Amino acid sequence: MIAKNVELNGLDPATRALDILYWKNHCIKQLESLLCAADSYSTADKAAQLRILSESVLPNLGPRPSKAIGPSYLTQSGSLIQLSLSTTSSKTASDIAGRF
Repeated sequence: MIAKNVELNGLDPATRALDILYWKNHCIKQLESLLCAADSYSTADKAAQLRILSESVLPNLGPRPSKAIGPSYLTQSGSLIQLSLSTTSSKTASDIAGRF
């Protein structure tokens, strides 16, 4: 028997959609806030950065985290993505660092 609608890592499309929605809810607003705080990005640049995050990065983070028995020490927030704002250069910029 051939399995239909099987996505990456054997997850069904509904579960995968929920995983991506989880990551969007936990990453999009934070990055958007950093881009606005940097005050160096045009509206088009912000939209492009958010699109790249949404279309290329978040779908590849994998499943939502399960209930952990303790905190994750990968980042201060426990997230797989660490967002930061660099103010050391002449132009303020945001940065995304993945911890895999």
